[in-house]
Amino acid sequence: MKNIFQLFTLILLLPVQSCNDKERSEIEIIKYDKNIVKEIVSSYDSTYIENKHREDFWTIEHYLIDSSKENLIFRDSLKNVVGIVKRENGKNYYTAEYFPNGQLMGKIAYSFPGIIDGPATYYYEDGRIRSKGEWKEFKRIGEWKNFGSEGYLKSIEYYSDKGELIKEKKME
Repeated sequence: MKNIFQLFTLILLLPVQSCNDKERSEIEIIKYDKNIVKEIVSSYDSTYIENKHREDFWTIEHYLIDSSKENLIFRDSLKNVVGIVKRENGKNYYTAEYFPNGQLMGKIAYSFPGIIDGPATYYYEDGRIRSKGEWKEFKRIGEWKNFGSEGYLKSIEYYSDKGELIKEKKME
């Protein structure tokens, strides 16, 4: 009877011990907002299209609003939206880059037009988080976590307030 109890206990504990306790990233499915595109293409003073024929984007649609504002829509060769930029007086205040499937590549924050400040998250094409940290005036600061495509934490980078890499801790 004692052996059966030990065997039963071992069977119950085996799955617990085999579970991976490594930190894993979340999945955030964030597709481009069709309403932003509708808003851009429905309100402008003039427009023109640049045909770049690049691998990362094929065309850039420029939508000009008076002399100070410009909205851009980047499309791939299949006309998928792969980027949106809004700028005022030549400075970006909104940017978004997308994979061809519509998944957001990264989220960043602007404190003022042209100044990237605040939390940032970058993604893989399936929506799993690739890296996460904070920007201050175009510099990485504090702790940045980097995840592999399978979602497990690969490394943590530590940056000074001046954007200098202090150390990197690789996970096993």
